Amino acid sequence: TFTLSGSLKLTQQKLRQKALRSYFSLKSYIDTRHIRKSILFKLYDTLIVPVVSYGCQVWLPSTALFRNFPTNTSTTPETGNVCTLIARDPLENFHLSLLKWTLGVRKSTSNAAIWGDTGRHPLGITLSKQVFNYKERLEQMVVDGRDCFARHAFEEQATLNLSWFSTLEQMQETIEASERNQGLRPSQIRKSLQKWFINSWETERTSNRKLSFYNLVKRKFAQETYLALDLKPNCSKKIAQFRSSSHRFNVETGRYGKKRFNIKHRACRHCCSSDDDLLDLLYELPGAYPVIEDEHHILYECPLYEDLRKNLHQRTRDLLVMREEPGEIFDDSTTIRDIGRFLNKVDERRFPKKNTE
Repeated sequence: TFTLSGSLKLTQQKLRQKALRSYFSLKSYIDTRHIRKSILFKLYDTLIVPVVSYGCQVWLPSTALFRNFPTNTSTTPETGNVCTLIARDPLENFHLSLLKWTLGVRKSTSNAAIWGDTGRHPLGITLSKQVFNYKERLEQMVVDGRDCFARHAFEEQATLNLSWFSTLEQMQETIEASERNQGLRPSQIRKSLQKWFINSWETERTSNRKLSFYNLVKRKFAQETYLALDLKPNCSKKIAQFRSSSHRFNVETGRYGKKRFNIKHRACRHCCSSDDDLLDLLYELPGAYPVIEDEHHILYECPLYEDLRKNLHQRTRDLLVMREEPGEIFDDSTTIRDIGRFLNKVDERRFPKKNTE
């Protein structure tokens, strides 16, 4: 799609619309709820990513990731945090929406948790190899002296230092300087971009206070085991929500609106009191601090779910009794299945469905 201004935003917008139609078409043919998430991601890469990335060799350098790439990969762009900047780009926003729909988490869920659990890099980085392959082919045309339109257009880009050429050239120079290696191949450039992103992701997740539990269970940037297991849809969904703090427990709901000003809204109402006035009086006492209804409390401590813990497999019970790091619980397929069923029952007990009759 061409515009008088030469902008490629309309092109990208139409490609996203077509990719969205591909997504819903896929959902109309198969029940995605009963397919392993790791397989769904492969389907997306095969059926949806080629649609949204059509012609990316031309328009990808105009995206936020490329335009704001730092001149020094050891620092962040002046325009703001790296991960925030990448997530705001329409291409990556589409990608993240797809992943959040698949995992069953809220739109407001931390992007760092989504990237981390799925082990997927931003689409701009994944597609960067195609862009630099294209640039490499054009450079080879110049060397070979081929008389074709693409070669002449490329030479004009280079001579006038236009945005497409200058953006790729600057990015390549920065990466090669960082790697201390001239003449990197497109696959090596993408690998370097992936490494740069993971470093930015590490900084983002560890500095995000909302992800305190997630940082305990997440050890490295890679797809999590639970996404490759054949779990019931609700169990997989509850695990994803619990890990990323995208749930309805008080530690999360108490972070927003007027509730954020009073810590009583994050208290466990089973272990404390459901009387707000009594809690206000209690917290006026020196040293008084509520029992917070957070992930650790639900998993290990809250007596409301003690009978549910007793029904777990012996290995899972032992890990909870011994207060092992949560990361241990999410490493083994048996304990993951156990925790999935446990969290599903916890949710049913904590948030019972109202009888509409």
